[in-house]
Amino acid sequence: MGLRLFVHMSFRLLLLACLILSTGSTASADGPSAGGAVVTMEDAVRLALHHHPGLIAARFEIERARARLLAAGRWPNPELQFEGLSDFALTGNGEGAFSVGFYQEFPLTARLTLERIIGQLDVARALREIRNAERLLIAEVQRQCIAVAAARQRAETWRAIEGRLTELLEAAQRRIAAGQGGLAEKSLSLASLKQAWNARTAAETEARIALLDLRRLLGLRPDHPLALSDSLPEMLSSLRSLAGARPDAMRRPDAELLLLDAERARTGLDLARAEIWEGIRFGIQYTHDRGVDAPNGLGTDEFLGITISLPLPVWDRKEGAIAEQSVLRDQTAARIESLQIEMATALATELQKIDLLEARATIFLREAITPLEEAESELRAAFDQGRVEMRDLLELRARTAELHLERTSIDAALASAYAELIAITGAHPAVSRPYLQSPAATSAK
Repeated sequence: MGLRLFVHMSFRLLLLACLILSTGSTASADGPSAGGAVVTMEDAVRLALHHHPGLIAARFEIERARARLLAAGRWPNPELQFEGLSDFALTGNGEGAFSVGFYQEFPLTARLTLERIIGQLDVARALREIRNAERLLIAEVQRQCIAVAAARQRAETWRAIEGRLTELLEAAQRRIAAGQGGLAEKSLSLASLKQAWNARTAAETEARIALLDLRRLLGLRPDHPLALSDSLPEMLSSLRSLAGARPDAMRRPDAELLLLDAERARTGLDLARAEIWEGIRFGIQYTHDRGVDAPNGLGTDEFLGITISLPLPVWDRKEGAIAEQSVLRDQTAARIESLQIEMATALATELQKIDLLEARATIFLREAITPLEEAESELRAAFDQGRVEMRDLLELRARTAELHLERTSIDAALASAYAELIAITGAHPAVSRPYLQSPAATSAK
């Protein structure tokens, strides 16, 4: 099931990458209709995970850890020793000796096993370091997508206001032509229209700048065609769904990494103690000896024996390494406790923030937007009948515009809070997926 999901996601990502690379027109940050490659927020997350240059380079650390594991816990190489002696340069009696020995060092402790365990822990730690970098990158991409969508929605709000102000300007011009209005009404309408134009173009510029930053996170060129299809409400709905129910447990890679650090520190302490005793050296030696044996003359003797060498830990008892590993073990325990407090505090804070923003978003439409829109409709009818001044209608529309923009800010803040909650809990599927294998090899191809 996990392999099928992995293949499906890879195929979808390949199609998405082909779509982006085959698009030649320049995309605008104004919306998906502007042309270019159209992606959702989740598509942007997947692109970032597969194309962010720093993440691709960091994944090779997994392969380095695997390579170190290959050499961990190996026995030392055996030794083959040759030795020959002769008196030809001295007495010339023909005496000499030749010996050959084979030696192997055997561990006295569980040092090799502990080295292999540390190598396995280093591979697991490298996997979680990459997964934690992915968790942080996902949150950054989501926040950047929210920034693009919020700026784009503000621009759309100002565009709608421009349309209504254009209608007012045309109405003022008709009133002047009919002798019912004055030049002040036209000037006020024009000033308000230009203010709305300035605010709209500023929001569009902000959206384009945010989209440039998003391209950087996705590992794309600044001029690469890209457009987000999700609106801010759609992103909010997606993030709310990803966050799910209120979590009672968190499975974060950085927390798992600290637990592995603690296990590695304990294993490192055991290894430092095991290294006090070096291996016992065992050898087999054959000697061929040719010497003078009076009164018979030259004779030959052969010997076969064993050699055992036991090192004694007299001067170096690894006190420094043992002390260092003890401190590292205590430090890791303190870091675990600190992270637990930090995660619990961050979770409680973010949940309360979401509660406050959800409550504000719920009552905002009912208490602010709807009554003002009804009042604006009534005031516009009265203006058309010549019963109110244009400056009153313009003032009301300015207040209504401020509330529409505030609603965008509330939605953006709520979406960012959900993105932060997902980062705190590690609830995103890309973060909680199983540790199948290193993606470095796939990325390198």
